[in-house]
Amino acid sequence: MVELYNISHAETNGVLNFVLKMDECEILKDVKMERVAITLMDRAMANMPRDDPRYFSVQSKMNLWWLGTFLVVSETYEALEWIFRRTPLPNIINAQMRGQKTLSVPNRGNFQVTWHLASDLKTLKCLYNCNRGAVTLPCLYCMEDSKTLESKWWRKAPDRHQFDKDFKPIFDIPLSNVHICTMHALCRVIEKLVNLYIGFAWKIRNQTEQKKGIAALEMLLGDMKLHKGEVQIVQDKKKSSNEIDIPRKVSLGGVKARRFLSRPIDNRRQKLTKRGKYYTRTHLSRIEFEQWKRFHNTVKDHQPLSRHAKAEVWHAVDIIFQMLDKETWTTSDKKTFQTTLDLFKKEFLKAWEDINITHYMVREVFHCINVSIYIYLNED
Repeated sequence: MVELYNISHAETNGVLNFVLKMDECEILKDVKMERVAITLMDRAMANMPRDDPRYFSVQSKMNLWWLGTFLVVSETYEALEWIFRRTPLPNIINAQMRGQKTLSVPNRGNFQVTWHLASDLKTLKCLYNCNRGAVTLPCLYCMEDSKTLESKWWRKAPDRHQFDKDFKPIFDIPLSNVHICTMHALCRVIEKLVNLYIGFAWKIRNQTEQKKGIAALEMLLGDMKLHKGEVQIVQDKKKSSNEIDIPRKVSLGGVKARRFLSRPIDNRRQKLTKRGKYYTRTHLSRIEFEQWKRFHNTVKDHQPLSRHAKAEVWHAVDIIFQMLDKETWTTSDKKTFQTTLDLFKKEFLKAWEDINITHYMVREVFHCINVSIYIYLNED
């Protein structure tokens, strides 16, 4: 990779930053597997201009280099530890992180290597043996109780490794070098909000109004091509009982989730045609974004306070993920980010009550993103 991207010793001051990335892939039809890949993040961290021929993105699949794939019945610490201990990868990473081993590149010299780790929250917690007690201790970075997680949640560096007696990282990569997948965060947060609206419509006592609201939600989500355009909001027979009536949840991927928010920033470099003109980009112009506005108005909430709060929650989520599209951050951005998170928490409580904000994939996602921003800006 050093030779391929023509990275010199002087450019990096003799230190390379590799990212070990884990995500889900589907090589064989209907068989989901874990993919392990690496990439370099030095030039991304250097804010290199996109028109620089040396530029490449750590988010691009074109610049991910596969190390391997494997199939696990259940994603647990024990399963991942068993697999990786049968490879030289943990020993290589541990030795390089301790400075005991360098990377020697012919005609370029010896490089010190720093490793980072990127994945979704569940996988990261499995890699550090932190997936126990996810309800009461949901955060990867700290041991704070879920009931108090929102208080001063960005004001300290990661410290779980100091207090968790079961903390056992498979790789010797500190938590300060751990980054969660924001696309995964986006999916879980939007999915949560969508299903809260479905649950609200499901509980409407007026049957005529309930059927009308559910039908409208099915039509809108179907138009967005969720579940291949065939969305049916029906009772979840596994979770429902004589005492509890619960609708079946809908699921959505990153592409569909992104359409609920504002149009994403198009960071791709423009390509020239053979005649020297730029290709026109119509792929985004044909897509309708900010679908949350239609979705929000589909089911009428007759309580002004909660109706307004629900809209403010969407506004906050939109701002947060727009900011996560940015390539560079400033101290001012961090303050805006924290202010928006505070708005999200405040309005979420008004809209959906406290019991819902403790949901694992809402509170933990934003908490961990915020800690990641804290790490990125390296503030005291």
